[in-house]
Amino acid sequence: MGRQKIEEHKIWTSVNGSGTEPANFVLLSNSFYNELGQLVDKGLHSTDYTTKYETPAFLQSVDYRYNIRGWLTSVNSWDSETDDKNNDSGQGPYGDLFGLELRYNQDQVLNLTQAQLNGNISEMRWKGIGDGIERGYAYAYDKANRLTHGLYRSRETATAGWTDEKEKYSIEIKTIINANGQPEHGYDANGNIRKMKRFGLEEGSANDRRTFNGMSFDLVDDLTYTYKGNRLAVVNDKVVPLDLSKNPAGDFRDNGSIMNYIEGDTATMEYIYDLNGNMIRDKNKGIHKVIYNDMNLPAKIYVRENNTNKGYITYSYAGDGRKLRKQVFEYAPGGTSTTLKATMDYVGSFVYQQDTVFAHTSEGRVLLDGSQWNYEYHIKDHLGNTRVAFAEPTTTVYMATMEENRREDEDFYFNDYSFRVPDKNMQEDKPDVRVSVIAQLDHTNKTAHPTDAQPKVVRLNTAAGTIARPSITLKVMPGDKVKARVHVKYVDLRHPSTTVNANAIVAALTNAPGYSFATDAAGATVITNTVTNTIVASLVEPDPQTLPKASLNYMVWDDYGIELGSDTKLVGAQAAVTGQASLLEEHQVLELTVPEMKKAGYVMIELSHDAFENVDIYFDDLEVEHQRGILVQENHYDPWGLNLAGIERQNTPDHLFQYNGKEKQQELGLNWSDYGARMYDAQIGRWHVVDQMADKYSSYSSYNYALNNPIVFLDPDGNDVKSFLTLQDQKKYNAAVSQLKSSSSIFNRIYSQLESSSETYNISYTSNAFVPENGSYESSRTTMHSLFGWTGLVEKYESYIKLRPGKVDNAGTIAEEVYHAGQASFYGRDDNGAIKNNELATEVEAKIIRIFEGGEQTVSNGEKFAEASKGYFEALRSGDTKAIKANEKAFRAAVKEFAKTVYTVYKDQPGINKSDLNNYNGETRYFDHLTK
Repeated sequence: MGRQKIEEHKIWTSVNGSGTEPANFVLLSNSFYNELGQLVDKGLHSTDYTTKYETPAFLQSVDYRYNIRGWLTSVNSWDSETDDKNNDSGQGPYGDLFGLELRYNQDQVLNLTQAQLNGNISEMRWKGIGDGIERGYAYAYDKANRLTHGLYRSRETATAGWTDEKEKYSIEIKTIINANGQPEHGYDANGNIRKMKRFGLEEGSANDRRTFNGMSFDLVDDLTYTYKGNRLAVVNDKVVPLDLSKNPAGDFRDNGSIMNYIEGDTATMEYIYDLNGNMIRDKNKGIHKVIYNDMNLPAKIYVRENNTNKGYITYSYAGDGRKLRKQVFEYAPGGTSTTLKATMDYVGSFVYQQDTVFAHTSEGRVLLDGSQWNYEYHIKDHLGNTRVAFAEPTTTVYMATMEENRREDEDFYFNDYSFRVPDKNMQEDKPDVRVSVIAQLDHTNKTAHPTDAQPKVVRLNTAAGTIARPSITLKVMPGDKVKARVHVKYVDLRHPSTTVNANAIVAALTNAPGYSFATDAAGATVITNTVTNTIVASLVEPDPQTLPKASLNYMVWDDYGIELGSDTKLVGAQAAVTGQASLLEEHQVLELTVPEMKKAGYVMIELSHDAFENVDIYFDDLEVEHQRGILVQENHYDPWGLNLAGIERQNTPDHLFQYNGKEKQQELGLNWSDYGARMYDAQIGRWHVVDQMADKYSSYSSYNYALNNPIVFLDPDGNDVKSFLTLQDQKKYNAAVSQLKSSSSIFNRIYSQLESSSETYNISYTSNAFVPENGSYESSRTTMHSLFGWTGLVEKYESYIKLRPGKVDNAGTIAEEVYHAGQASFYGRDDNGAIKNNELATEVEAKIIRIFEGGEQTVSNGEKFAEASKGYFEALRSGDTKAIKANEKAFRAAVKEFAKTVYTVYKDQPGINKSDLNNYNGETRYFDHLTK
């Protein structure tokens, strides 16, 4: 049926025509289907295959399962109880990174409401590799199928109970009884949200707080919406955080104001619109002005904070509305001059995002790292939301040689070891912690790394004022491993005497002229002044009880600053320089291994010498190895698309194409998502621009998102609502149509006419018992009110090709229903949209066209009819007019006989009468039109 089986990819960089094409393709995906044509397994990323017919090894195998209606029920194994049940072809070497279960009419586990029997999703449960905790939402709807409740629960093991005692992310949009005993509905009559409560991560408030692992979960939004018509006028939030500057949940912020809207008084409005219905001011976000282009797309957005200019964002588009560039400017203090802070360019599938360059692929993206392209893959849920991003594990080694010739490169990654550090009284600068030393104290000269004429190391001595803690901080994800090692020697200066001169030791060891080293009769190292030929200093033996308090350390935090662990490796006596022999010996090596990461966060590796003691610690060649695991990023969302801060694993930089796969616009606190035709605001669950297809949804507010049911529906580009159920079927349908177009000239001809028609043709599925066993064609004459409120009415036909679940890729069914659409155009329609032709004859004729084209049959006895009509069909194909005339009588007789079979099948359907059969003379005017 033309379904995609294998997708290969190859990319390389060419500069001025110079670039090397990779020898082999990367296998992005290998898809497997069941007997019904449903995708059941997809292998992602392989580089070990040579031909498409071999069995490669993949990084991940993503499995899909469906119920009897063909609806998606699971992606991978969502819990430990079903870990093997849903695994069709192996998980790859890392196991399932993400698992999801969707429940419809089954008994609920999270115990919110009864199961849904109308196609709504009653529960969604999932588990990610990030922390292994099982999580889920249970959903409730009103009688109009609008979402009223998203109850969040989690559990740490498969046998534990579901609870919100540790994490709270529920939402409520339900009817309440006010103080006057009157109901206040969650939606108004037009479907605009009136009340919404949202729980999430919070700091500093105490409404209904749950504290878990150092994080506070609370009621973060208690919103009341006020409208002027369908346009938003005011949103008030009863929750007032103690610190408005902090917003860990990324939720709605009321900008510190409670506004009471007065009809007709624009001064009391927080949201202002232009004449086209586009929002041009949002006082809560500080959006002072939005300028739109002729396509009602935002061209420039000005943002203010505390009545001062904060910055602005500009967008550039192609003529068809495709975004080409975004630039972010910030005002300097005082709000007059601006600085360009960020530029993002969009060129086809490529995105140039500051220092990051990547290209979208069908399974994720491919990122440029230096001269190498690395592939990243995204596992998505039923709505196309990015849930997990993963990539092939890599290892990066960061090396701080401390040498001058590598200073610029090393300064980019390492901190606090190449600048002048103030002393404890902050009165003067002390020397750079990187100092020149004699070769015996340097380790780099023993490696392949080049050294300077005077090699350098890091010297730490708190007593001398060098108090820096040289370090590197790495972003880590679950599965990552980090190792660190450093080479060290030290000189103890705490015991000055007549035979120990601290200044002389420091001068000599830092390669100052005029000093030499020797060994006395007792074996001690003696420093001699070569000018006066006198001994000026001696190196003492270390005291095991007073070893310096210097160390190699690591510390680990999660994404929210909660410490997860730490460890220290102390400098030992073997690092002491006590004589000529120890000076020539190898450096002591300090090594630390950070346990494999279980949570996302940060690892800091540092060198320290904090004790106030006069000991020079010489560190050299700090090497940090970061073994990245497979997980790159993990995202989760509440029902309206707000990120669930507190349980996500963000990348650095964060991949911004997340909810519905759309790019987050978070600069200057905008917090919108760009769908192409419109920007969506997940904080309040609304669009800010009128729906271009508003006339198609006349019973809904043109600003509502996904018909107020974002669990089943989505809006792929901001223009039209789709169900994820139909999106799955759409792929199957497209493949079937492609096959039909290539194999049937008549089908191709009719379908092309329908595509170029001004009439709207809707392809959908139905479970209606009155629809025939495979599908139906329907048409109706509809009266539509104008979008802009004109007094005139617009009349038009709406046509529907309805296919039963499981038949969306059935070529015979699709062909027949498309032929019915062609018949409607040929015969015309009455005021009710019905085809002006004998109903039975219409069914018979569509099947005859299909048989003539050599397609499969949808009723029995089709083979007998095909055999009886063989001579007539051959004559039509050859254009032999004599043969056509000679065989026509037999063909008409065969048609009337075939009509009896069709009547037997369809006699119980509305519109099919016995009189249709009795009055049918075998006429096939539309078929004759197509073939003569």
